[in-house]
Order: sequence, then C-alpha cells, then structure tokens
Amino acid sequence: DRTEVIADWNTHTVGGSDSEKVPSDICYDESGLPSKWGFGLKDEDNPLRWAKLLLSPLSLTNMTSSEERVVEATRLQLKKLRKTVVEVISDYLRFLWRHILERLRIRLTAPALDNMALKIVLTIPAIWDHNAQEQMLSAARMAGMLEYRSCGQNELTLMAEPAAAALATYFDSEIKLNPIVKVGPILEYAYVDGQLTDDRSETLL
Repeated sequence: DRTEVIADWNTHTVGGSDSEKVPSDICYDESGLPSKWGFGLKDEDNPLRWAKLLLSPLSLTNMTSSEERVVEATRLQLKKLRKTVVEVISDYLRFLWRHILERLRIRLTAPALDNMALKIVLTIPAIWDHNAQEQMLSAARMAGMLEYRSCGQNELTLMAEPAAAALATYFDSEIKLNPIVKVGPILEYAYVDGQLTDDRSETLL
C-alpha cells in the first residue's frame, strides 16, 4: 500500500501548498462566522491557534512563555466571540474535512468516493483524559465527519500522537521489510483519575 498526502492548501506561505501538515489556525469574520483557516490566514487576521490544547489542562503544562501567550490570546478570542473550544475545533475540522473530500473527488472521481466508506483517524495528545477525547469526538461529529452516506457509515478513531508517529514510520519506510520487526500488541499508558493505567490496543510495531 502507498500513502498519499492530501495537500494543495490555499496559502500565502511560499511552499505551504505542498506541505504535509496544515496549521490548526482559524479566524472569524465580523459576524462571527468562520472565514479562513490553515495556511489561508495572515497574522493580521487575528487567528485562533492551538485551540485543541484547551480541551485538557494536561496539555498546558511545561509550556514556554511564548507558547503561553499564544494560548492566552486564543482564550481571549473565545471569550470575545462567545464560542466554546469544541465549537471552534468543529469549525476548523469542517474546513479541513471539506478540503479532504474535494481533493479525494479529484483523485478518485466523485462516483468512486461516493461509494467508498471512509476510515478517519484523528491524532490527539497522549496525555488527554477521557473528557478531552469525548469533546474531540463531539467536535468531529459537529464538523460532519460522521454524516450519513449512502455507501455506509464513516468510521472515526482517535489515536495517540506517539502511536500514530510510530505507525507512520513503520508503513512509510522499509522497517516493515525487516524480519526482526514483528506485529504485536501495543501497550499504551494513560492517566485516569490521577492513576497510571495501561491498555492494550490492536496493533504494534
């Protein structure tokens, strides 16, 4: 199997159009409606940045002073716009999801895409608690990622960022060709109600 990267972003940044990553930035117009996102923003657009970090206090530890200023600016913007973190994340994900579907229609053709059930994986910080995960799932639903499709229901999964990075490295490199590397269970650790717990997931490197 071959991994294909969705890009072709609307951008003001040189080289940004082909980037494998897009900033999680979004801004709103004077009416409070989402207007720009990702690479399409400039600093003067007063964008909200890193909104998803506000879903869990654990994400805000060990931040530099400059990072704290970014988060505080987003907090002030949320208050000014009278929006919740989940609403802002859903607005961003809606932009992102529409872009992904548009690019897939071009690559696969509309009939092929319309008859294809999709599996969606959203990566999240490994330290997120259950409440933060549920809020992210709620934002994804609000963004339309699980809307009914005639070919079947889309499947949405959350994956910890370290696990996602490990899997990406495995599938996008020649590591999987090494006979020493075996597929087995992943042991994931998480803090639940202040206690360190472990949970085995489906696959591992």
